[in-house]
Amino acid sequence: MLCEHIGPRMIHSWVHTHGGLVFFALSLVPLLTLLLVLRTLEKQKGEL
Repeated sequence: MLCEHIGPRMIHSWVHTHGGLVFFALSLVPLLTLLLVLRTLEKQKGEL
């Protein structure tokens, strides 16, 4: 989408060539948060 909105030069930019690791790490934040919430809810349900 960046190439479409900004221009074709984005295909060789740092974001496209090396940004995968950064975006992968950022995607782990909501996933781990959801995991923590679900584990907490499961523990609370087991105590009832």
